[in-house]
Amino acid sequence: MLIFGAVPVILYEQFRDAYDQNQQLLTRGIQEQGRLIVRAIAPLLIEPAAGGSLPSSAEVNALLSRLAADDVTIRVLLEPRGGDPATNFFYFAAGPPVSAARLDEEREELDRLGVLAQLAPSCEGGIDTAIRYRNLAGNDEIVTSITPLNTSVGCWAVVTSHSTAAYVESAIGRPYWATPEVRLAGAIYALLALATVLMFLGLIRSLGRFARLARNIRAAGDTAPRFREQNMIPELDEVAAEFDRMVDRLRASARQIRRAAEDNAHAFKTPIAVMRQSLEPLERSLQDDDQRAQRAHGMLSMALDRLDGLVMFARHLDETEAALIDPPQSQIDVSAAIDRLLLSYSVVASSRQIHLRRRIEPDIRVMAGEEMVETVVENLVDNALSFTPDGGEIEVSLRRDGKSARLLVADSGPGVPEGDLGNIFQRYFSSRGDGARPRDHDAGNGACGNGSNGNGEEHHMGIGLWIVRRNIESVGGHVEARNRAGGGFTIAIDLPLAS
Repeated sequence: MLIFGAVPVILYEQFRDAYDQNQQLLTRGIQEQGRLIVRAIAPLLIEPAAGGSLPSSAEVNALLSRLAADDVTIRVLLEPRGGDPATNFFYFAAGPPVSAARLDEEREELDRLGVLAQLAPSCEGGIDTAIRYRNLAGNDEIVTSITPLNTSVGCWAVVTSHSTAAYVESAIGRPYWATPEVRLAGAIYALLALATVLMFLGLIRSLGRFARLARNIRAAGDTAPRFREQNMIPELDEVAAEFDRMVDRLRASARQIRRAAEDNAHAFKTPIAVMRQSLEPLERSLQDDDQRAQRAHGMLSMALDRLDGLVMFARHLDETEAALIDPPQSQIDVSAAIDRLLLSYSVVASSRQIHLRRRIEPDIRVMAGEEMVETVVENLVDNALSFTPDGGEIEVSLRRDGKSARLLVADSGPGVPEGDLGNIFQRYFSSRGDGARPRDHDAGNGACGNGSNGNGEEHHMGIGLWIVRRNIESVGGHVEARNRAGGGFTIAIDLPLAS
């Protein structure tokens, strides 16, 4: 649009300057012709006036008829001395001869244009002009020069005009933008610009349809139609086929990652279970006074618990990566899902005298996986519980916000240092200090990568909020965090509403 706007302006200015120069040269030639005519008739007007009388009108008409041509007309006006030029100028002679009515009309036109007023009060000098008007015969004429002659009897004005038919190519008396060539060029350029804009808008609409098709395929999962089957744009047919191949590879990769995660977890769980079962008879056979053996048994138990947590942690990471490649999506009632999940936290919150406030707007539906939403909410509420002191408050709200569902989880904990706000969604980052409590609720069974060390304390891997962000972004959502003005911490999530 910038180019289409700038190019005609630049070209217009350049061509207008050249046009103006050409018109000035042509106009000067025409006006010089008018001045030569005035020099030819000046003696006939000045000499009788020297004796205080008017020249013969017949003689002046005869001379003007000889000087006039097919494309040139000459008018002689007189304003008697002492008269008002706005009302006292009248036609004295014309060549070729014309009717009085036509002369009066032309005089009124010159008066309307302010030409006659410019001759007074000195009646000296000349006026080079290019005034276009239509005469009584219906033809266009251009007044090219008005030359005054000041004599004792009054002010004479010799007006020369040319027929526009003789200068049709020059378009004298018209502004440059009004010339036929410029209007034709402007119309062609406007049609070209319109065609380009329409083509551009058509391309945008086509790509928009292609994007909607991509979203539908993503939402439908394995049951989705193929790009190439649904594409209606021939130019994008090869692109659609390539997208189909890419989607197939991504889904195959996600299936392989999930299968590998399950197989690896099963492979590691079996020897861990065998070792745990083998420790039970050893524990029964240990002597109470054998402190070294008791300590070794405890360390092995702790190591097995740690190893068990790491296996679950690795499996969950793999499943998260697979969900990012091929996120399971369907239209779910996120209001009902969050309500059910928060009920499971009521007992834990009550035991610590934490007020769990819920503000859930009903019947909000989004395109996402229900398990994914539950994982996100579990991580956020677990995180809020771990930082909220006994007797504090946690508020979970869900509402519609334009085309999104906005979920807020706010706690009354210590908040996050401002320097760490940009890092809390990074993998393996944790801001837990001495003031953070271990989580009392672990609905995910280590799903957030936290394992027990055997003493009731948990190892926080720092992936909970990372998983939240990755899961939300995988379905087209957005997550942000901020400290509350009155103390505490808030995490806000936007999920696209189901259409």
